[in-house]
Amino acid sequence: MKRSLGFFIVILMLVACQQRPVFDDERALEHYQILRAYRTSFPGQHGNDVIRQYILNRLRKGSGLIEEIVQESEGEDGSEPARSILCRFYPQMSRRILFVASYALPGEEGIAERADEIDRSVFNPAIMLEIAEMLSDRVPRQFGVDLIFLDIAPQSETVTGSDPYLDALEGFTERIKPEHGFFLRLRGEGDFKIPIDHQSYQELPHIVDRVWGRAQEAGWALFEQNIVVNRTLAGEE
Repeated sequence: MKRSLGFFIVILMLVACQQRPVFDDERALEHYQILRAYRTSFPGQHGNDVIRQYILNRLRKGSGLIEEIVQESEGEDGSEPARSILCRFYPQMSRRILFVASYALPGEEGIAERADEIDRSVFNPAIMLEIAEMLSDRVPRQFGVDLIFLDIAPQSETVTGSDPYLDALEGFTERIKPEHGFFLRLRGEGDFKIPIDHQSYQELPHIVDRVWGRAQEAGWALFEQNIVVNRTLAGEE
């Protein structure tokens, strides 16, 4: 799994940088193990705070420009404000690529009932930290890269009214104005396949063709050539 994911990130970074980066899967796995230990040891908001501090400490070792962004809750439930992290690499470059991962957890259910959400809340930030390491070592030729670690969890089901996760993303994209964006929502499971998302192919066929074409040339079978529709996004059960 970790080597397959490394291939995936390398392809994305080739699109961004046109240089051959090196994805250190052992270092990414170490980030994942540390973050997961924090998540299972420190529940609730305290866990978010510990994870955020770890992310900040790691990012400060690199060359990115770091900004902590506090987003006040609009509700009246006494919720703590969200404290997201924006890390910008080569901000002088006008063409931008955006990577987003959430380190927050929705709801208050127990650990056992929420294994998928817990895994995503640490697995994807771990991958983003390795992307930051890669970007600190080489200058992209075409694009600057922005990494957003969101302290807001994606909604697990349809919500009424304003969605804080989507509102936060809209605010970031309006400010950064990226040409392309990648939202990491992977899990650290044993084996997985990456089919072509129908909506992505409809909106950005040249990027999909380029990424999957390079994967096919390299013989990476985890990139499947079939196109699938995300039924959740399509409003189906």
